[in-house]
Order: sequence, then C-alpha cells, then structure tokens
Amino acid sequence: GKHVSKGANGFLLEMKQLLSLSLTCLLIRGAVANEDNWAVIVSSSRYWHNYRHTANALGIYQAVKRHGIPDRRIILMISDDHSCNPRNPETGKMFAEPSKKDDICRNAEIDFRGSEVARRSFLRVLTAGTPLGPNQVSPERKTMQSTSRSSVLIFLSGHGGHGFLKFHDYEELSANDLRNAIRTMHALGRYKRVLLLLDTCEAASMTSIIDSPDVVAVASSGFDEKSRSSNLAEEFGLPMSDRFSLVAIDFLQSRRALTSTIEGFVNSFEFTSVGSHVHVHSTVNDASLSEIGLREFLDGSMPLSMDLMSRGEETVPTLLAGMRSHGEEEEGHQSSAPISTGTYTCATRHVPVDSHPQSCIDSNLIIVSVAIAVGVA
Repeated sequence: GKHVSKGANGFLLEMKQLLSLSLTCLLIRGAVANEDNWAVIVSSSRYWHNYRHTANALGIYQAVKRHGIPDRRIILMISDDHSCNPRNPETGKMFAEPSKKDDICRNAEIDFRGSEVARRSFLRVLTAGTPLGPNQVSPERKTMQSTSRSSVLIFLSGHGGHGFLKFHDYEELSANDLRNAIRTMHALGRYKRVLLLLDTCEAASMTSIIDSPDVVAVASSGFDEKSRSSNLAEEFGLPMSDRFSLVAIDFLQSRRALTSTIEGFVNSFEFTSVGSHVHVHSTVNDASLSEIGLREFLDGSMPLSMDLMSRGEETVPTLLAGMRSHGEEEEGHQSSAPISTGTYTCATRHVPVDSHPQSCIDSNLIIVSVAIAVGVA
C-alpha cells in the first residue's frame, strides 16, 4: 500500500510539472503573439477648459502601460500642457476624477505636443510617413513601426461633429480621412486587428464608414448625439474627464480587462453611466466580439506593473452616479502650447526625454532665466 501511494504521488507530481510546463509554453506563445502591439493615443483639443480631453488620453495611456505595452510602442499626442497651466491647482499633475487618486501625468512620455498634434501628423503616424516639422529629433520615435502581426489600439478624444473631429480650433480630421488612413494601413500590412475608441460628439458618424477588414470601432455617441462630460470639479472649475473615457479607463486599468472579451468591454458602457448611446462598428468576419479577447490589444509582453497586480476588481467610480448632462462646448481663445521636439515627460517643457525631469515651476524659471541672460548679453 505504501508503494502504491508513493507511485500515485509521483504520478501526480509529474502531471503537475507537465501542466506547469504546458501553461508556461502557452504564456510564452501569448507573449510572442503580442510583442508587436501598438497604441496611438490622441487628445486633439487645447485650452484650459478642455482639460478633460487631455485627461481622457492620459488615463487611457496609463491603463495601456499598466498592462505591459512599453513607451516605445505607444505614440502619445497631447495638444496642450494642462499640467503646467497656471490655472491648475495641482501644478505638474493631472487627474481624471476629483478624488485625485492617480496622477495620470506621472512618467508620461509625450511624443507629439502642442501644435505638433495635427491632422497631418496623426495620419502620417498611422500610415508610416515621417512627420513633418522643424528640428526633428529622433523621428523614429514618432512613427508607428507596426506589422501584419500587430494589434493596434487607437484612442481619439476631442471636439467633433457630424463626420469630423477637430484638431485644435482650426482644422478637422474627416471621417473619410480616418477611413482612408485605415485602408492604407491594411494595404501596407500595418495591423492584424485594430481597436478604435473615439470619444467625441456624434462619434458614430466617424466610424460607421470604416470598411477595412478586422477593425472594431467603439464610438462614445450615436449619430446626431452629444458625448457627455463628467460633473464639474469645483477645485478645478471644470469637468475632469468625459463619461465614456472614464468608464473605459476604469475597465482597462483593472485586472478584468485581461480576461474580458471586446463584447464584455462594450457592455460596460451603460447609458446611465455614459449618458449617450455607445455605437459599435465591426468589420471582423472570422470572429464575433464575444470571441475576441480584450487582452489582444493590451498585453505588451512585459511584466505587469505591481500597481495593476495589486488591484482588486473595480467598478466605475461612484462619482459617475447622478452626473448631469454636459455636452461639448466650443473651444476658447487662449494661447496654445509652443511647438516642441523630441519626447517629453508630462510635466516638463522643452526638455528632451533623456534630460532630468523638472517641475513646471523649475522649467518656467529656466525659461525666464535664459530670457534675462540673453537680454543682458
């Protein structure tokens, strides 16, 4: 009896080791399959009262990074430096909600900022053209080097209307522009699948004409429908994020994003939370949304951050409850952020990524000091 027991234990141990080895192989296969994932994240609005559009983009950026996609495979385009705006009560920081739990500016590497964020530069990122501009620094960091093996996440946040998304307050990305760019991506073999998230008014009018294969587009609002912002944050004097983006950020940064399908993700956008009718447009023919894992677009084949690993299952923040309807506003007329080159951390100005990060106050003092020195000279 003792011999039989030992044999059984040995068999169980061998089976456990084989199972562990098989699981390891599966994880390695998954890592190889996802090592070429990319994300393009855009806030197309400037001016202080559009703080929420920048917060939307930075929140998505942080969620994507938490799941292991490195900065070298994230193209982050931010139209205005709200973190250093004099009206910001939290200088050098940004938050997506009033509790100020997570500084979404922390360690953010911005590839395009200020006037660099434009219709042309966005389209060239998608279609592999080298962005145009003065004094280009490390242009290879500003192009998406995706392949036919890449799952590409594209997020756009800004003001829009029927068939267009505004960049700053003077040019528009049309629905045809977006459709044609994705057509070019497909023709050049620049993606395996695309997940497009668009948070703007009448967002469905931008996504419904996309006809390239293997694209899932999730729009924050239907045709002729406003996208809604969160409640006014008294300390900041404005909404800190949009409802659709806040729900998306909450879902994507949680552990359940790694086990959910696209269908599960889409179902999280309830009208009571978002305030608009989320529209889904899919050109994927070989699988349903219930068969496509959200992890396909998130797993960057890097270790998950400890912050994510320690998170429990989360729900949409309670601040969503009872939110007032607050539609898009027209852009104001404040001065825009200056054109700059290279890659930057969120709370720095005119400082390449290789330089030591500075606070907004420090960088402003440096600018003033240089100006005084030049004047004296």
